[in-house]
Amino acid sequence: MPRLPLLALAAAAIIAATILLTLALRRALAARRLAAQMQLAASGEHAAERFLVAAGFTIVARQHTLRATMHINGRVAEYDVRADFLVERSTPGGPELALVEVKTGDAADPRTPATRRQLREYAALYDIDRLYLFDASANRLHEIEFPC
Repeated sequence: MPRLPLLALAAAAIIAATILLTLALRRALAARRLAAQMQLAASGEHAAERFLVAAGFTIVARQHTLRATMHINGRVAEYDVRADFLVERSTPGGPELALVEVKTGDAADPRTPATRRQLREYAALYDIDRLYLFDASANRLHEIEFPC
């Protein structure tokens, strides 16, 4: 066999191996980032729970899922909304039910578009007295209201 086709075959094998190795490395890095994000979220939710209990709230539900509907071109479409916490607190006027969403980092700013839209959706769908955003990075609870 001539030498040039052997070199081309070896080069193609090296390129293919490099591509496969790069793809595997990208998948591993993405999986690692996702695991770190999930760990940060879980840590934030634990911090929020400790904060809420210390502030006098009773945890009613964790990861509460609400089935909601919308119409798309006249057809009903169902979807789920999941809130981090439903909590209750006694007040002079009686018990208040509240929803608490937990965020970390930049997402903990209620003005962040995705966070703001999520909070608006909760306000529209849940029958609650109060809506809160817990900033797990700053260990701070924000009361959120959307005036009509």
